[in-house]
Amino acid sequence: MIHRLKQRFPNILIQTNSPSFANDYEWYFSSEENVYFGIPKKDLSQDERELLQLLFNRYTFPMSLVGTANADLWYQLLFQGSDFQKPMDMEAVRFVQFYISSHDYELHDIIDAIRNAVTPNVELLFISPNEGIIVEPLSPLAMSKQDLSSLQSILETDFFFNVRFYFGRFFQLNKYIHQNFQAERQLFQWAKEHVDHKLLTFESIVPMFLMDHIPPSIRATIFSSVMSILKEDETLHKTVKTYIENQSNASLTAKELYIHRNSLQYRIDKFIEKSGIDIKTFTGAFTVYFAILHDELSKLPETE
Repeated sequence: MIHRLKQRFPNILIQTNSPSFANDYEWYFSSEENVYFGIPKKDLSQDERELLQLLFNRYTFPMSLVGTANADLWYQLLFQGSDFQKPMDMEAVRFVQFYISSHDYELHDIIDAIRNAVTPNVELLFISPNEGIIVEPLSPLAMSKQDLSSLQSILETDFFFNVRFYFGRFFQLNKYIHQNFQAERQLFQWAKEHVDHKLLTFESIVPMFLMDHIPPSIRATIFSSVMSILKEDETLHKTVKTYIENQSNASLTAKELYIHRNSLQYRIDKFIEKSGIDIKTFTGAFTVYFAILHDELSKLPETE
């Protein structure tokens, strides 16, 4: 049936996850094939719409589980692409997304814990029992990464579950806010499957996200010579990775690896000589770091 729909509606969207936006699409669920599909409203006649509603379950977007008027307005703006109306006294906002690994808690307890840890001017949305968003306006009291790390520790200690955060960037509050949020949501959804870190940021996700969208065969060809050097010496592999992640800071790297700077310098020079890539330069470090990301992606289990 889905195949026939694809032939009839070339602009159809098909996915296994529940839709996160409405825009100008009508969404349905096929229980037979266990997929959601969206068709542009402009492509549907009234007869086709009625037939689809007979054959499939129409997907209705839930409102925010928190239930406040402001939370529901934010939900409609961020997930349904409703007409933009700028809230008063708010020039820019950040979206802190989070995912909780457990269902074994009372929602109101989590809401109280988060509200006690953030400033009063934030808006809190729960879009499912496991997922939520902190909408934070730009202000002198805006959260730092350290503040968010402290909140993470409080939640995990008090409620005995794991929680992952995406610490979003500030965006101007204008008509593009929906698409800016959806771009960050896509990054967070991808990172939950591919990245181990609990506190995620745009800059920590994007390099691996981009690598994941390059065909594996091309990545393997480009980075084969570099990875053959690193794979034959695990100590060298760890040294190079740590050196690059510390922005080529030799003192910091030596301290983290518990080695003398002379030993570190020997390993770095050894890699440069064998690979022909000078990782003391930005472009050299950038290239080798992407090779390491390719290797890490290759070790991950495949996801649908």
